[in-house]
This record gives sequence, structure tokens and C-alpha cells, in this order.
Amino acid sequence: MHTPRDPAVDLLPRSIQRTTPLRRDVGIIHPASPTGRDLAERIAAALRARGATGVECTADVTLMPERSVPLPAAWRRRTLILIGSLNTNRALQPLYAEFLCSTDATYPGGDGHDVRTIVNPYGTGANVILAGGSTAAGTARAVERLLAIIATADDSLELPFLLDVAVTPDLAGKLAAWPFTPLEDSPALQALRSRSLMFFTEPIRMIGAYTLMWSWTGDARYAEIARDALRTLNDRMTTGYGDWHYLAERFIRVIPLLVAGGWLSDEEIARTDRLLLLTALGNADHWWRMRAGTPPLGHRHQGKGTYEFLLLARYLRDQANPTPALRTLCDRWIDECCAFMDGLARACIDDQDDESTLNNLATIYRYALGQERHEFFTSGRARQVARRCLALHDSNGNGAGQGGYGESQGMYLQQEATVQTACCAFYYGDGEFKWILQTLPNLAISQRYYFLHYWPVFLQKFDTGHEVKPVPPPAGRAIEWLPVTDHQFAISNHPPINVEPSGHMVNALETWQLPEAVTLNRLPQARGFDKVVLRDGYTPDGSYLMIQGYQGGFRWQGHMQAANAIVRFFQAGHVWLVQNTSRHSFHDKNGLHISDGRNDTPMPPIAEKIASADFPAFALTVTRLGDYHHTDWTRHLFWSKAGGGAFVVIDRVAFHADGPYSLTCTWRTPGHATISGRRWVADQGDHRFTLVCADHVPATCEVETDQGSCEPYVLRQRRAGSHRAGDEASFQNLFHVGRQAANTVLDLQRLDERSALLLRDGSPAAWCAAELNAVANWLPGARAHAASVWVEPGAIVLAGATSLTFPALSFRSETPVSLQFDLTAGCLRLAGDDLAGVSLTLGAEVVGPDRLISSASIPLPAALASALGAAIKSWLPTLRPALNPPVNARASSADAGWRAAWKFDAGTRVPERLRRMCVTASPRPLDGSPNQLLDPVMPDGYSREIWRQWPQAEVYELSLRFPEPQAVSTLNILGDCVDDPTLRTFNPLPEGITVAVEPADGLPRACTVSPGPERRYKRYRDAENRLEVRTAAINAPARSLRIRIPAPERGKPFVLHRLEVLTDRTVAPAVTQWTTADLDGDGRAEIIFTNAVNELIVLGPDGRERWRRQLANLATHISAQPLEAGRPPVLCVGLLGGDLHLYHADGTLRAALKLAEEFAKLKDCLFGWYSATHCLSIWHRDAQGRGSLVVGGYAILLFLNADGKIVGHSFSDGPWNYDILVAPESRADRGDLYVRCGWNHGIQYYPGVAGDGPSGEAHSFGGFIQPMFRMLKRVIPFLNGRSLAAAWIDLPACPEGALFAATELGCGVLSTAKKDWLWKLEGGMSLNACTLGRMQGQPVAFTAGADGFVTAVNLADGQVLRAHHAGAPVVGVSQTADGGLLIATRTGVQALDAAWQPRGALARPLRRALPTGDRGFLVTREDHSLELLELSS
Repeated sequence: MHTPRDPAVDLLPRSIQRTTPLRRDVGIIHPASPTGRDLAERIAAALRARGATGVECTADVTLMPERSVPLPAAWRRRTLILIGSLNTNRALQPLYAEFLCSTDATYPGGDGHDVRTIVNPYGTGANVILAGGSTAAGTARAVERLLAIIATADDSLELPFLLDVAVTPDLAGKLAAWPFTPLEDSPALQALRSRSLMFFTEPIRMIGAYTLMWSWTGDARYAEIARDALRTLNDRMTTGYGDWHYLAERFIRVIPLLVAGGWLSDEEIARTDRLLLLTALGNADHWWRMRAGTPPLGHRHQGKGTYEFLLLARYLRDQANPTPALRTLCDRWIDECCAFMDGLARACIDDQDDESTLNNLATIYRYALGQERHEFFTSGRARQVARRCLALHDSNGNGAGQGGYGESQGMYLQQEATVQTACCAFYYGDGEFKWILQTLPNLAISQRYYFLHYWPVFLQKFDTGHEVKPVPPPAGRAIEWLPVTDHQFAISNHPPINVEPSGHMVNALETWQLPEAVTLNRLPQARGFDKVVLRDGYTPDGSYLMIQGYQGGFRWQGHMQAANAIVRFFQAGHVWLVQNTSRHSFHDKNGLHISDGRNDTPMPPIAEKIASADFPAFALTVTRLGDYHHTDWTRHLFWSKAGGGAFVVIDRVAFHADGPYSLTCTWRTPGHATISGRRWVADQGDHRFTLVCADHVPATCEVETDQGSCEPYVLRQRRAGSHRAGDEASFQNLFHVGRQAANTVLDLQRLDERSALLLRDGSPAAWCAAELNAVANWLPGARAHAASVWVEPGAIVLAGATSLTFPALSFRSETPVSLQFDLTAGCLRLAGDDLAGVSLTLGAEVVGPDRLISSASIPLPAALASALGAAIKSWLPTLRPALNPPVNARASSADAGWRAAWKFDAGTRVPERLRRMCVTASPRPLDGSPNQLLDPVMPDGYSREIWRQWPQAEVYELSLRFPEPQAVSTLNILGDCVDDPTLRTFNPLPEGITVAVEPADGLPRACTVSPGPERRYKRYRDAENRLEVRTAAINAPARSLRIRIPAPERGKPFVLHRLEVLTDRTVAPAVTQWTTADLDGDGRAEIIFTNAVNELIVLGPDGRERWRRQLANLATHISAQPLEAGRPPVLCVGLLGGDLHLYHADGTLRAALKLAEEFAKLKDCLFGWYSATHCLSIWHRDAQGRGSLVVGGYAILLFLNADGKIVGHSFSDGPWNYDILVAPESRADRGDLYVRCGWNHGIQYYPGVAGDGPSGEAHSFGGFIQPMFRMLKRVIPFLNGRSLAAAWIDLPACPEGALFAATELGCGVLSTAKKDWLWKLEGGMSLNACTLGRMQGQPVAFTAGADGFVTAVNLADGQVLRAHHAGAPVVGVSQTADGGLLIATRTGVQALDAAWQPRGALARPLRRALPTGDRGFLVTREDHSLELLELSS
């Protein structure tokens, strides 16, 4: 695989034509203006004066009358001189897209000039000389420079390689300060940045970035760094550059530049070409290299990888010197890659639906322009994609957060929309796109520097300058429905299901399965929707709300069950409702989690658009997710825009089957929130978000961790009970944003399941209803059929209306339309797809369809408008809300069959972290969101993909304001990352930081600020990071804190990540890991746990502390492993950073294994990262019975010998390994490994081999040969999410063996003989607990979750045998010896007998539960103390 298969497929020696002959047949292409013509004629005259012949001048539009017309082939074979810029010369269009030049309105900027040789750009052997500039004056200067060079050339008129650039001082300063190409870079910094990355990542990044910087500045120092990095890389690689598909583009783009500039010797060019050929041969059949434009289209790996393979094939064909056989092969590769890229362009979306999709589609724009495949633009699809990209950004320019991959790592994360918007503004000359580009924050110049980006964000952005004038989009429309694309519809109806047995890291099409809990689509395409967005502008003071419609695509780690959920709500500069989670279930979305206890029926992939009404003062949408666990969930949203605006949401559930149900309505806000009665309130900045429930329903407000990009405060409203088919239930909520100082009080009160009354300051203000029908009682004398109706004294708005009658008014429509009766203006507005079937009578006047279609509004008779207004005013006060009685908190009960055996408090205390405050910043961070400074989630993953964090300023002033005086002990200021600097180079917090406290009484006083201990945390791929800390001792009650930070010295960037306020109250640290094991062999299990301050504590069965140890770092794993046969297990503790500690029963350290340090020394691993342990098992025992561990890391398994040394490794087909099961010695398949990856890929099968040696097999990653200590032979798709159970089981149907696995999203039984699932249960669950047991003589799994249900699942066939609702979210379940059940919920513990009838309960608010045998639970209380609750009899 890593050498040419056919000797005829090879490279021949080549020569580089760096000089450019101008003696004959020179074509000069100039802008189509008199000035451009004059410049061209001057060059032609100078050449003719020197004896040149065949010089021809022509305007770009003569050769390319449309942007979609390529430069004629005959002109590509001659030497060309191109004059102008991207905006004035169409011949530069593909060269610009291919990074061969960057001349636009930004570069070189002002009146700067750009004179350069472009060597062999068309693969014809002919060179191009560019004489360009951003302005006419700059272009004229470039021509003057070229004329001077021509005048001094020798008689051959063969010009040397040219790179003569003069950029504006401002641009020169930006380039010099670009943090990703520091000239003072060092190997030590590179090593830090390379942690947890493939070893070739940093060199390739440097080669790409530094070469481009040289091409823009002409500074040879950049090229020297790039050349040296290439030499180092080439010394290391022997059989190709490996599987590098996320890095290849930058490399392939810049190698021709280094070659053209003379920076590489002939030998270095030949070696680089040879390695590129081997790389192409090694990757030609890889999983990401696509060949056809039909589904599946995959995701970013396929899009970027195939595009990069296309560039590689073109390089080998057009720049190297291929043999005829290789040229033929390259032609085939190119055709295949273009077929796929064209298919992706036609689809306008890939198989995913997240931020990486937008990144993938940005590639299409460069592909279409660079490869001159213009159908993407001429068809209008480029506009469609750009509009979708913009719709997925809130009014602050941040991505809505619809997916669960990058979005789960950054809440204020820009998705890629700059390229799409800028390209459309450029290509179409579209002023609206130009206006949005300039208006939406951080769009014209992105703050985000994507990990696939490799050039400064302020260059290569298709800047049109004054060539395109910005035009504001039309005002008035607030609702944008994104339609279901043909591709989404196709893969939802006819999914390209494929199971690749060897996983996705092999030379085959990767596995493609429908997402968990999602089935085939049955909805017509026109009735579905992808997203619906409500917004009133593109500035931060506006409102933005997005509802998800599509939950199809294929199964992967970032898929979200979120159809009909609100993804984001933004208003007044702040995010108030947020998704941005890594959790898949509806339980963790702004929507409804509906459970029938069994949840064995999948959901549809597409939600339905029922109706909408879009008027200047009102917007209504009605959307539905049908067939949702035997229900239909219809979401009616009402937006009244008056004043600060208000939203009402009626979530209506229609039941289609008899049985018990649990309904949970979830709302997630990123900042601190409090609940009081029906009112839920969150403050940010100077604004307040208020959500009011229209009825008294059981509700909780809690902080949720391990969610992804933030620790949201989550409101959950719950209803549970039995329903009959035909029943309805609803949640009705109002939310709005206003100034904290505002006095107006809005309320919403339930009238019935379909309608509610809105009150303003206690007085009825509006009525809203869902699914109004002809028999509904509402406005006296009125009858209507409509999906939603809003009524207030000055207006009536109907969405999805087909009839309405009122004295002196009659309306009928054959199709649903929307209406607004504006009683103040005295007019009627109608909107709909088809108004031809509308009949309208106003008094005695019959209004015909022609008038309805041609008129924006119809005048209402004054008497009718007056009568309607009077009727509404008299009717609203007569409405009588029908609220249920307030829900009382459950009182603590006496012992009812349970007892508290003991309680343990470790005694350790930490200051309580305060989040109830508002932060303001001047200036604000570039993403416009200072609120993130208060979030406990440390900066991670994609949230660190930025090139600037704060704008330049003389001083940065931040204010923390408390709602009432708080006893504050400490303020911690968290700056840049020491290990992996945010902006590539570490930027310390400036000296001179001051903190002033405004006390509860008295004058403000200053506090001392001093260095604090570094803050350690785990980043993506398990890398340990440390943030610089400054700390201020407050030690006083405070109303506010004011932080003043001077600008860093010498114009360096300012980096500030978090502000942490600690109170004088102390709390116990939370438990982070726990388990039970009999460490001392006395037959009774000890309790082992770690906590948030990295203490390892072991308790005896009586709850008394045996010993504790202070760990050096966060524990990522604890388990007890039987390392010596016949002896008690050994406690194994994995630490962040990669150490593995082994402890004796008495707490003495048995071994401290430096696994990460040892692994880093290996040179045979390209794919796989080890910085932390996630799971352990015994894979082998020697003759003395000593066990050897296998350790699961990130995409890697480490095999240790009995002495703890690494003897081999195997890559894992997915990131974090959560479970390892090794077939025991008693089985015929002893030694086989089954490893579960919790993201995307499933159960991985590694067959054992005899003895303790390696398998002798290896895997090729693009020519890099990586040995496999145990060869990955099969990847069996399963469910995503966190593990709940993994165990060997005995089943009559599987005498050869089976294993059971459960995650938060479902469970299943795997036949080890068939390497396939006997069954899987995956119906949209949110499970918290699982245990194995027996019922009626059959082996079963007991599952329990957030819906409050406990179910018994037959292990033989996956059928749910019984379900029980426990009344609250369940966090623990176990079976007693007599067949009963023990259940732990968030509100206490329960015992059921074998018939599942109650036999005891004890009320206790608790967080987590760990079963301890069959008698009880170890629970963590709200104060983080431990308590053992046992059956008392």
C-alpha cells in the first residue's frame, strides 16, 4: 500500500521554469476600463520596444464575458501578464481561489502594489506575471515596477522569479503580529502545541502558514522557517506523509510556492514529490476519499479529504512530471473527486447538521471557483447555502449551536459563514450579502480561526471594496423557513445504510446508519422544514430564535434529537436559551421529552411545518413532531414584538395510545437563574430574562454539569400520569427580556389545555390559543378554524386559518393562510402561498381574490374595526384562568422501610463559587459575550479557535454586580493557557491589575492582586492544560467588584478567559468518581471515591474512613483490578496527564506508571492519543497468575505487561474508550477484546492471539505503517453516550457467549459468535442507571432514567416486560434477593416487592446513587456528603 502497485505509475525527473520569457506570444489581460487598457498598452509598448513579438492586449470581459466563462485554453498555454485585482480582472478568479495570488480590496491594500510570478498555474508550462493592486493607483504602481524590471532585463527578455510587494503599513503590522507565524518561534513552543496531536501536525502547519506569509510579505525569514520544517518532516517520513487529510490542503498549496521561489534543491523537490506520490497511493482508497456524487456524502472528513486528494492529484499531474500511467491514474482520481464535489455542491448540505457542515460547505466555494465548476453559482445554490449559513447565526454573529460536536465545546462559537457570504457578495455583486457581511458582528473578519484554517482571517476573503455597494435587506419579514433539501429528504427516505465491518478507519466506505431513535421519513418534503428562524435584524440589540426541524442524517457523535426544540434564543446582546450540549436526548434540549416508559418506537427525522403568520408586529409559527412515542407534539409559538417583545409557547401533546406517560418540558439558560413559584428569572448585563409558566406544575431549577460548552441552569416542568388515546395535555409558557429596572410585570395564566391569558401588570392584555375550531368558545359571536390565534385590543392574528366569521365579516379559504386584523390602522393583511381560493366579505362588500393578491392590506370598515375592538376589550376581562393548586414540596417522611445506616462527611471544604451576578465589560470581548467569563466550564476545543479574544484598548474595565450584598472572599482572574496558548504564543496577564470592591456600606476600597496557583483542567483529547491565575483577596460584603486591567505591553494581545468569585461560605467538594470493591479480601466491599479537590478516599463498609491520599491531578478513572490471581484486587487510579497509580489495600502506593511519558517516546504510532486513562481490564495472565492491563485512552489502547511497561498499542476506531471486556479463560474465544467507544463508532472487536506477544499485523495510514498489538477486525455499530453497563451474560440463544451493553441512549445484547446485535433498544431515552437481574425466571436488565420510569427488559429479545413510574427522575436501581426492586430518585428512595408494589420509601433530596449489594444505596446529598440508605427490614 505504501509503494506504487504498478512500476509504470511513477514520476519522471522534472525541471522548474522559474523564469518567465517575454520575447514572443505574450498575452496581456487587463481590466475593462480605459485606465486598464492604457496600462496594458504601456507594457505592450515596452515589450515591443525590447524586440518582443506577438504581444496581444485584451480586456478580461472580452475573454470571459461572464464570471462563469473560463479563460480560453489557448490563452492558458501562453505567457500571460495579468493587470488588476480579483474585482477588476476575471482571469484572477481561479488563481485567487487557489491561493496563487491574494490581490483584492484588502491586499496589498491602499495604493500598495503586488508584482509576482505565478509559475505554471494551469499545468501547461506557461507562467503568469501579476501586476496588481487594491486600487487603480496601486495597480498603476505595480505596472511601473514591472516596466522598470522589463527595462533592465537582458536581451533574452526572460524575467527572473518576481516577488515585489508593498503592503500598507496597517496590513504589514497585522501580518507581523499574526500569532500563528511568530518569527521568534522555538522548538519548545512547537512541542507544547503538539501535545495530544499527531507528530506531523505542527510541522505541516508551519510549512503552510510560514510559506504563505513569505508570499504575502516577501520576507525570506518566513520561507526559511517553512523550508527547514519541510526538511525535518521529510527526514522523518519514508513511505508517505500518512493519513493527513485534515492538513493536506495547506501543504499542497504551498509546495509549488516554495518550489517556484527556489527554496528547495532539486533533490528536495524530488523527495517531496516522491512522498506525495506515495501518500496519494496510500490514501487513494481511504474511507474519506469519495468517488461519486450520490449519497452518502459523509461529513467534513469526506468533503475536506476528497478536496485535498483532488489537489494532490492535480499537483502530481500538473506540477510534477508523471509517467503516462500515473497521468492516466491522476485523471481518473480527478474525475472521481470532482464527481463527488459536484454532488456535494448540488446537495447544498452533507449528511450531518452541525457547525462542521458549514465548514465543509465553505470548501465548495473555493472548489467551484478554483476548479471553475461554476454550476454551483449559476444554479443559485451558492446563494441558498449562504442564506442557510447566515440563518444559523444569532444577532451577535455566533452559531446557534444546533449540533453536538464543535457546538458542545463553545457556546459563543462562530460557524463558518464568512466565505459563503463574501463569495456571494463578490460573485453575484449582491449588495444585500455585502450589507449583512459588514453588519453582522465578526462576519466580515471572523474572530474564529478554524483548525482547518491556515491563512490570516483578514486576507483571502473576497473583499469587494467599493466595487459592490451594501444594500440593507427589505424590512418587515421576521420568519425564515429553511426548507428540507432534496438531499436531506433523500437520505431520510432512502438512507444509504452501510455497515463497514472494520470500522471507518479502513479502505472502504464508512459505516452509515440512521441516528439513534430516528426512523424513516413519511412526511412529504414540502410539509417538512429544516429550521425556522425568527429574527428582527442583524445587530446585537435584536432578537433571534431558532427552532430545529431536522434530526435526520447519520449516526455520529454530534447528532442531536432536537426536532421541534428551540436551539437558541438571543435578545438584547445575550443568549438566554441555549442548546450547545453533547447530550443527545430531548431531555437536554429546549423542548419536550415524552416517554411512554418503553420508548421502543423511533421518531421521524423531520418535523412538520403546520402554519405561520409573519407581520410587522406579530409572528406566529406552528410546528409538529409526530409519531413521538405514540403522541404528536405540536409547538405553537407567538411573538408579540411591541415594546421589548414577548414570546408565548404552547406545547400541546396529543396521545394516540392508552398508557402511562411522562412529559418533561425543559428550558436551559447559560447563566444563573432562580425559580419562584411559576416564575423563572435570569439576569445578564443590564437585562433580565423572565419565563412564566401558565400553571402550577412540578418544576425544578438545577445547574447541570458535563453538558458541553457551558454549565446551564435548567428548568424542568414535569407532568406524568395515565392517558387514553384522544387525550391532550400541554405546557404553556411566556418568556420575555427587559431591563432589570423595568417595572412592567407580564404574566401568563392557563385557561384550558389549548388557551391562555396574558396579563400586563395584572390586567388582561392578550389571549392566545392553539388549534382553534368551529366549536371553540372565544370572542363572542366569532367562529374560526385556525392553527394559532392571538387576540389583543388592537389586533387579531391567525395562523393557518381556513375560516373566520364575525358579525359583518366572513372569511373562507381553500388553503390555510395567515391574517392580521390591525384594528388601530383599520386594515386587514393576508398572506399565504395561494390566495386565489380566498373569499372575504366585509359588511356588504365582497372582496375578490384579485384584490387580495394585489394588495398588501385591505381597509376595514370603520364600524367593523370599532366593533371588533370593543368586543375584545369587553371580552378579555371576563376570562377566568383555571390554574391548578400550587405544587407543595414533598415533606420529609419518617422511616418507611428504610434507614440511614451512616453518613460520611470528608471534612474537606472549599469556598463556594458564586454565579449569581452580572458582568459588564468595556470594551466587550470580540464575540460580544462577557457572560462567558462567569461560566465554570474552562475554555476547550473549538472555543479556543480564535486569533483575537479582545479588541485593542488602553484599559479593560470589568464590573461584577451582585443583586444584593455578597460576602466575597476571593476573586480569581484566569488568563492564558501556559501549555497550549490561546493565540499560539503565551500572553501573560498584564502587570498593574487593580480590583476595587464596593462594600455594602462605606467607600470603595482597593484589594491586593497577586499571582495564584495555576488552574489545571482537562481539554479535548484529554490534554492537561493550566491557566495563569491572578487572585485578589476581597474578604468583605460587596455590592460589586470593579476590575481594571491595563493593556499588555508593546501592543501584545489581551487574553482573559474567566472570572471566578468565591464567597466566605465553604462547601464540601463534589464526588467525581466512585466504586466499591473488596480491597482487603474480607468479603465486604470498601467504598472508594475521588472528589473535586483530587482527594482519593477509601471507606470501610461501616462508613468509617480507612485512608485518603492527595492526588497530584484529576482522576479520570478508578477501578479495582485482580492483578494477582487468587488475591484481592488492586486499586487502579488513572490521572489526567497520563499517570496510572496502583494502590495496596492499606493505601500504600504499589506502582506509579508514567504511561503518557512512555507512550510519547514511541515512534511507530501515527493515530491515537494517550493523555488519560478511561477504562482498564486484564488482557493476559502469565504463568504466575500475574495480570497485565490494557488501558483505554483517546483512540488508542495501550497493552502493558505484568510489570506495567507498554509492550504494544492498537488504534481505536473512535475517540474515548469507555469499556473493555476481555473474554475469560474459560471461553473458547479467550483473550478476545471488545471495546466500546462512546462516540459514534460502537463496539470494537480485537481477536486475541496465543501468548503475550503482538499480533504481527499492522495498519497503513496513508502509507504510514502502524503496528497493531491486537488487530482491529470488526466494529459493530452501537449507541452513543456515556456508559451505564457492560458485562458478559449467559443466554440460551447464545451458547457461545454474549455481552450486554447500556448507555444513556439505550441498550442491547451482542452475540460474540455473529459479531452482531441480537437486539438493540434505542427509542429516544435518557437513562441514568442500569443493572442486571432476573424476573419470572428470565434474565433481564433493569433500566431507569430521567423520565422517572424503571423498566425490565428481557435479555433474550429486548422486549419491555414491565414499566413503573417512580414519580421523579431515577438515578439508581438494583434488585433485592427476593426479586424486589430498590429505586433511587432525585427525591428519595423506594422499595418495590417482586410484583413491583410499594413496600417502603424514604424522602431525601439526593444527586447520585450507587447500589451497595441488594440492601440499599450509597447516595450523595445536596451538600455532597455521602449517606448509606438501607432497607430496615
